[in-house]
Parts: sequence; C-alpha cells; structure tokens
Amino acid sequence: LNFRRPGQQSAVQVTSEMFTNNKMLPEYVDLWLERCRRSGREVLCLWFLSVATETAALLLKSDNLNPGTTAVHLVVFATVATWFSALSLYLLLVCCAQAAMVDHYSVTAAEQSRDYEVLRHRWDQIQAILRHSAQCLTPCLLILTLTPVIVVVTSIIELIMENEYDSQTILLELFPKAFWLLGIIRVLSKIGEVTGKCDRLPVFLNSLLLGDGFDEEGFRLLDFIERSKAGFYAFDAKVDYSVMSKVASVFSGGLLALLVKAV
Repeated sequence: LNFRRPGQQSAVQVTSEMFTNNKMLPEYVDLWLERCRRSGREVLCLWFLSVATETAALLLKSDNLNPGTTAVHLVVFATVATWFSALSLYLLLVCCAQAAMVDHYSVTAAEQSRDYEVLRHRWDQIQAILRHSAQCLTPCLLILTLTPVIVVVTSIIELIMENEYDSQTILLELFPKAFWLLGIIRVLSKIGEVTGKCDRLPVFLNSLLLGDGFDEEGFRLLDFIERSKAGFYAFDAKVDYSVMSKVASVFSGGLLALLVKAV
C-alpha cells in the first residue's frame, strides 16, 4: 500500500486523495462511514479468531515445543495476521466508498430525474474514480489473494518435512489460516457488490427515467451508463461475484482434499 516508485505516489496516497478531494464526498460520507465501521468490526473479529485459534493450536502442541520457539511463532503469526487484516480492511474501506458513491448516484437520479447533464457528468466522475482506484489497488488485491496460497503450501511442506500426516496435526495447522480465507472472500464479495451495483444501475434508471414513456435524453443517458461498463477492474478484467465463488471453491476444495487425504 505504501510502496511507491521514484516520482510517483503510493496506492494509499492516490486513493486517499481521490476520495477526500471528491466534491461529492459530503453527500455520501455518512453512508460510507457507517459501512466502514461495520467492515472494521468484521476484520477485527476475523483477526481475533485467527490469532486465538493459532494460540490454542500451539498450546495443544506445547509439550513438544520449546517455550521460546512457541512465543516467537505466535508473535510472527500475529504480526503477519495484523498486516493481512490491515490490507483487507483498506480494500474494504475503498470498496465501501465505491459502493456508497453508486448508491448515492441512484438517490440523486431519483431526485433529479430530468437533469440529464448533471447525471451524465456525475456518472462520468464516478466511473473514472472506480477505474483509477481499482487500478491502484490491483497489486494489493493480488497479494491478498496469494497470501493464503503461500501460507497453506508452506504449511503442507512443513508437515511433509516433519513426516506428520495425522489429521489432527494438519487440522491444527490449517484451521487458523481458514479465517484468512474468510477475509479474502469478504473482500471479493465487497468488490462483487460494487460491480453488481454498477451492472444493475441501468435497470433501475430505466424504470425510473423511462417509466412514463420514451425519452430520448433519458435513453442516451442509459446508453452512456451501460456502455461505460463500470465496475471494479483488476488487470482489465471485471471482478464480480463469480470470481468470489471460484476463489472460495478452489481454496475450500484444496483444504478439504488435504484433510480427506490425511484421514
């Protein structure tokens, strides 16, 4: 998040300036803050469960481990979990801002249903912010998605090197990391929510603007919004709910296959 090349801004700086300098911020800031508080509680809960289960797993194996090694392991795990949770939280906060902008635009369209120039200009701003903020956060999303893969693979290698194939040991090793997977699924579901709102917006505006009959200006606005294909893009690919389901199925299938193999 804070990495930056010489002469360029970091992802945090770009996204923060993008949303705080937005003229529409005072109009949707209350909705944004409400969703941010809920996302913060979710991330804190997952972090606590992850650290607590890892601590319990270490205590169950404490007879075979040096106390100093156990303490170092727990500190390292808590540190990595904190970094991972902070990255997840920042992505959730950005997605909350994006979703709040789209929701507020729907309310604005209902209140100013005939002011097509204002609606067109605002949507032009929103889709530009969505694209640029998603582009800045794409490396962070990639790291967030690959982290559990690396953790699970290293855990499996550690088990193989120690020749421990019993299901209890594998379960104790992998269960705390499963909460990281839940954090990824939550982030991807929030990203899918942003894309889903953008995809459903033309349908909502169609019933709102063209409900009383054909309106050429309203039709042009709908065509402009639909052709913009706004949403959350990662590496020029739109991220929706299907991506979340694929990631969840791959990770869940891998963990389940490992456990079944061990049993």
